[in-house]
Amino acid sequence: MASDSHLARTITTYECFQELRQAVEDIDDNPSFLTGTWNIPKSKLALWYKSGAAASYIKFPPSHEEDLQHLSKACLTEANGVGRLAASDFCINLGLNFAQLLGQSARNLLGMEHEDRKVRAELFEVNVLGPNASFKVPRGTPGVDDKFGTLVLVLPTEHQGGTLIVRDTKGEYKFESSQLPQSANSQGEQHEETTVAWVAFHNHLEHEVMPVVSGVRVTLTFNLYSSDSPALANNSMITAEAPDFLLKLKARLDDPSFLPLGGRLGFGLKYKYSFSAESKLKSLITSLKGADGAVVKTLNHLGLKTSLVSHYDLEELLEDPEGEWGPPEQPPDEWKRYFISDTIISMGELGSTQLHDEFDYPEYIRDSRDTKTVLNRGFVYVRNNEDSTTKRTDTEEVKVTTQFDNFVCDLGTKIVKKVLERETVTKNRETGKKTSTVDEQTVIQETEKATDTTGSQAKPNLPVINWISPNQDTNVVKTYLKELNAAIVLLADVPPYEKRRVYKA
Repeated sequence: MASDSHLARTITTYECFQELRQAVEDIDDNPSFLTGTWNIPKSKLALWYKSGAAASYIKFPPSHEEDLQHLSKACLTEANGVGRLAASDFCINLGLNFAQLLGQSARNLLGMEHEDRKVRAELFEVNVLGPNASFKVPRGTPGVDDKFGTLVLVLPTEHQGGTLIVRDTKGEYKFESSQLPQSANSQGEQHEETTVAWVAFHNHLEHEVMPVVSGVRVTLTFNLYSSDSPALANNSMITAEAPDFLLKLKARLDDPSFLPLGGRLGFGLKYKYSFSAESKLKSLITSLKGADGAVVKTLNHLGLKTSLVSHYDLEELLEDPEGEWGPPEQPPDEWKRYFISDTIISMGELGSTQLHDEFDYPEYIRDSRDTKTVLNRGFVYVRNNEDSTTKRTDTEEVKVTTQFDNFVCDLGTKIVKKVLERETVTKNRETGKKTSTVDEQTVIQETEKATDTTGSQAKPNLPVINWISPNQDTNVVKTYLKELNAAIVLLADVPPYEKRRVYKA
């Protein structure tokens, strides 16, 4: 039986692993709807606009209701009560940091599928909606004139209602700007900031603003275009949003039965990056994109320390694991099979030829490098994903071949496998005739781990990595030590529950 200290640092239910894995897999790298907030010094948020033959301005949040009334009168008001100012009739200084918000929101909306495309934004109009004002825009044609999206900033004003609803094939999204705070934390009156809510969505989607109940809702609208000559710097990293993963992981962290002594969560990277033996892993964590970046952002938001490490599996050093030239070589016991490092191990292109032929590679690595041996739990890769059993009677022979998922879930004391396909071949021993049936129904199969494979011989303080999303060797760096490669993965340190409880309080 695995030691209690290891099990206390292991997620011991398949349901928990699967819930968190599914939440990570469901992160949308190509969203059609994004929201957020942006803080700006109150002293800078002022709108200048034409008012007849004169020019007027209004600061946000406005100090007087009359300022909003004056702005409303300067607008061209439509039958639905919506006031509009064209881009040629106003100007606003949003500061240098706003360019980062534009680039980030526009490129995230464009999505990972088009991460190399460049973008630009054009200020379109100001909308002013008083009580009972509303409007609806029907579904349009995507991609007209390279326009792919709309960015709306809701300037800080007191109002109720005016909820924006956007609809796509996945469902309906609501953006209730009236519920967001108007002021951010500040240090003295001179540094006081105000909060601007923003929403971005694909321009062809049907959307509407529900009637404003009270107050005045003021928005700035930008049109987003793909462009060969961008006005926006194309240097922001695309990261997705992960609200479901955030909620599910937070609920687990609040549960005293979840990793009571703390532990580590492991995440295989979805996207391929340009890692090399010279890569500085500590600094590259900020370069993760899409779903990878969303996972890091979520973990950091929950107060977990994250890091990129190189992960090694000594099974790769086996020369004949399949038994082609004799009995199959067995991998090392799991409690000394895997190890990690904060750096990437590399012997250079000469590699193992620099060492004596009979050199013990694992011991060399452990003794001469900053490495840690670890136990792998959760969704781990298995080389052999097929199992066959044969039963014989006087009249027939039945062979059952089962295909499993390449990734099994190791709970420390048992292994959970997802059965993908089960083929049954029945052979009549008298006639030699065979019949075959294939069952493709996905089922879950659990098997107890043998006592000598549970890591019971491992040192009590040996770190445990709970793999939430499998390491699929998307980012592999050669070490030039025979066939041993470094897989670059993401880890998160989970504090013991008592410390999490204090942090929550």
